[in-house]
Amino acid sequence: MAEGLAALQIPVLPETIRKAIDSERFALIMRVGKAQQLIALGKTPEAVSEYETLVLQYPDFPNLHLIYASLLVHVNEFEKAEAQFRLELRTNPKSMLGRVRLVLLELGRRKEVSDEMVSLAGEAVSLEPRSYIPHYVLGSVLVREGKLEQAASELEISRDLDPYSSRVRFTLAQVNLRLGRKEAAAEERKAYEQLRPTEDLFRESGKLPVSVFGLSEQRTAN
Repeated sequence: MAEGLAALQIPVLPETIRKAIDSERFALIMRVGKAQQLIALGKTPEAVSEYETLVLQYPDFPNLHLIYASLLVHVNEFEKAEAQFRLELRTNPKSMLGRVRLVLLELGRRKEVSDEMVSLAGEAVSLEPRSYIPHYVLGSVLVREGKLEQAASELEISRDLDPYSSRVRFTLAQVNLRLGRKEAAAEERKAYEQLRPTEDLFRESGKLPVSVFGLSEQRTAN
């Protein structure tokens, strides 16, 4: 149940779910949770099959196409993933994650930046300006366009919203280097080298070392 709630981004505690959600939605949440467990157990084909059935049965349920699309990206079914991301945006037009994941997919598949990608990235920032994710994605699009000054500004916003993302720090380091900002690039590279093993440890154990909090303290002191 907890897996299903988290995957579908439903802000309800497991102990109160029976009072907040009808039986049909409860059954869907449980099935999504079981599909997520299949992924965790390495049974990806079974999970893909389950999600394929779920999106046919519940085509308008928010975030369901998004989860399935992300799984399809994982198994390199990129065209199917794109179709599912677009279905998510059709059924859930205010989805920030639907936009950014579609943009990231397209950045990975194509060299040229389309007007649609720029538009989607900008819309994602407008929808959730206090999230580091859309600023990072918009910054990445601007890098691809060669608009390095604008890219650096977006990436700096992303970094300040979440100083612990090694991906953001690495990208910002590269942009600063291209802009000739050697000291700033070196600072971001150092932060990246500190954060990357921490993120790897978190993925493996689910625990953050105490040393990670030193980064925010150093930034505050500076």
